[in-house]
Formats: sequence, C-alpha cells, structure tokens
Amino acid sequence: MPSGGQNKKPAKLKVIQGTARIKKKQQVSGTNEKIQSAPPDWLPKYAKYFWNEYLAKVEEIVQLEGVDQAAFENLALLYSMIREAQEILNKTSLMVKGARGVEKVKNPILSVLSQARKDFRLYAQEFGLTPASRGRMDISEFEVDDENAIMKKLYEER
Repeated sequence: MPSGGQNKKPAKLKVIQGTARIKKKQQVSGTNEKIQSAPPDWLPKYAKYFWNEYLAKVEEIVQLEGVDQAAFENLALLYSMIREAQEILNKTSLMVKGARGVEKVKNPILSVLSQARKDFRLYAQEFGLTPASRGRMDISEFEVDDENAIMKKLYEER
C-alpha cells in the first residue's frame, strides 16, 4: 500500500471522500507580525525583483508571518543565484578548459546552477509556488471552525 509520494490523492478529493484531515490554523507562538513588503536593502538586484514580483502572489496562497521572512529571503536569493549563474553560462560554454589547460571539462557553473535550481524548487514547494504544492494546499480553503461550512462550500462549487 502506498505511503505517499507521487500517488497522493488531491486535497479536494480527500475532502469529498471525507478522509481529509481538517486542521485549525495554528499560529507560531507570540507572533502576529507580517513579513515586510519591501525587500531588504542587502538583497541583490534579481532577489529584489523576485521579492517585488512574487511576495503578493505568495501571500494569496499562504499566510506569511514575520517568522517566514528568512525563508522567503532564501527563496529570493536562490532565484538571484539561478539568474546570475545562467548569465555566466550564457557568456561562456558548457565545456571549459581544465586545470592543465589542455582537456575540456564540464563548466563548474553547471553544478552551481543545478544545485540552486533543486534548492529553489524545495523552497518554492514550501510557499505553494508549484502546481503540486498548490494542490496539496487547496485544503486550506476548508480550514474553518464550522464543520458544516465544508459541506456548504462543496455544495456551492457544483
């Protein structure tokens, strides 16, 4: 029997079947502050671009609080790293001269780019920026105190 992974049921299907785990919204103890809307001054230009372009979109998907700021900064930094690494790769080539200057080796920027993309994808999932993560987060619209509200919401969707 599958224990998760690729064959997970969509959240809305779980709600319809009555197998969804409805959680009340939890707050991190003692914090009600919101993430700052302006990017920190120390962020590189592409990270600031990402912050300005995507913060509002992310806040439509998940409720961000002040404690989430460091994680969102990392997401923006990874975006910047990807853009800068790609620019470097565009100016060079996939293969570069090795240490001895004779043999051709894989451009080291490819490793940086690959790792940054993997890390970005992981952070993006946390913020609901991938189709699969949004599918899992769809249950948030049913996180309400009134148990009958779930059925009312499902009835309205018909």
